[in-house]
Amino acid sequence: MDRAYQLLSDMRGSPPYWQKLFYKVLAMIRQLGIPTWFITFRAADMRWREVIQAIAAQYGTIYTGQEVKELSLEQRSKWLRTNPDTVAR
Repeated sequence: MDRAYQLLSDMRGSPPYWQKLFYKVLAMIRQLGIPTWFITFRAADMRWREVIQAIAAQYGTIYTGQEVKELSLEQRSKWLRTNPDTVAR
């Protein structure tokens, strides 16, 4: 019975995986103390003109920085959705 549990402990997203991760976090808190800072970062991809210019150039449309700035929110998100790999990089 424990063997199946052990096999799943390394499979990301499985209950044994999360339990193992939970115990790791508890051990870190025990050794290092309660965390005092929590920081999250989010990409400002809708504001990065260079990314939109690069994606548009892949599809044969050339934009200047000012033209990208003047694009509507819908147009910018359309360009970003056409090539999520470039956005992620």
